[in-house]
Parts: sequence; structure tokens; C-alpha cells
Amino acid sequence: MRLCEQYKTQSVLDYGCGKASLSLHLPFTITSYDPAITKFAEEPEPADVVVCVDVMEHVEEPYVDVVLDHLKQLTRKVMLLHIALIPAKKQLPDGRNAHITLKPVEWWKEKIDTRFSMLSENLEDNTLTCILSAR
Repeated sequence: MRLCEQYKTQSVLDYGCGKASLSLHLPFTITSYDPAITKFAEEPEPADVVVCVDVMEHVEEPYVDVVLDHLKQLTRKVMLLHIALIPAKKQLPDGRNAHITLKPVEWWKEKIDTRFSMLSENLEDNTLTCILSAR
């Protein structure tokens, strides 16, 4: 909400929305996108603010660059990115941990820095949380 106020916008994209619960917490309509969920799988329009929380650690490593590039294309002003750096409590049906791309913070920051400018970052509770601006 603070990012929307700061950038004077209501243009928000929830990238990897899952059950679209973010839309329940903002007082305006947001676009929900999740390619794994049919009702949210339609390609979204770019938004001023993109929120990507608990998504990247679920992306298989060969596709991380593709997803980050997609996020860059969709971010007009800023993105809130939140990446867990430790295993999830859940397992996939094939027995792998649900956080299939567990990498050190430096690895993630190198990927991010090639696409975005870091406005702020916080490393707390084994989670990297960043506010990024589009380059």
C-alpha cells in the first residue's frame, strides 16, 4: 500500500498470485497473474507496481532468467520482490522440496542486479525482500 501511495498509483500486478489473496488486502482492484492457475493465466498488462512474493524460489533454475525478464517487462515503476532462501515445509508430489531453487542471497542479487536497480533490501528470517526499480 505504501508503494502505491508513494508512486501515486493503483496500477498493481500480483505476479504469481496463487489464490489472489493480495486482492483482499488492498482497497482497489489489482491484476492477478499466475500461469499455473487457469483463471489467472492470461498474460497481464504492465503495471506501475508489481508484487512478486514467494514465487521465485518455486521456479526451476533453468527458467529463473526467463521469469525475471518477464517481471522486468511488466514493471513500469517498482517491484516488491520477496524470495525465501531456506527449504519450505511442503514437499512436491515427486518428493522434492517445494522451494526448488534454493540459492544464496548473492546468487539472487546478481540475477536481480542485471535487470533492476535496488532501491532497498532486507535480509531477515532467511528471506530476501527488495524494492526494485525498472531500468
